[in-house]
Amino acid sequence: MGFVLIRLCFWLLLTADISPANICIGSAAAVLIPKVPGKPISGKIFTAVLFQCLRAVPVAYLQAADMVIRRHRFEHIQTHPVRFGFNPLVVFMEIFLVTFTPKTLVLDFDEHGHITVHHIHPKEKE
Repeated sequence: MGFVLIRLCFWLLLTADISPANICIGSAAAVLIPKVPGKPISGKIFTAVLFQCLRAVPVAYLQAADMVIRRHRFEHIQTHPVRFGFNPLVVFMEIFLVTFTPKTLVLDFDEHGHITVHHIHPKEKE
């Protein structure tokens, strides 16, 4: 059931439409897509990732507004460990969350469980 809810959430985020017809289409697509192989996700990790997804939407809007108001001329690349485990769906969701925000972009994912992220910011970091 958790996989269907995650897929439906992604569908609604991607389409930005919460009409009843779109929810029905997204629900049908979420049920018909085959399950991702791997061990099941625990409820604690699922809740943490779901919270991060809900938190990412207002953060993305705030970052977009900040980019309109201030110039972001500086950039840097950092490597971050995957926070929630190595299940393929969880890794995809983490990469999606990083890429969803306007100031960050995932460049690479390595076999050691690290993602390389490109950041932009308005001031030189010290």
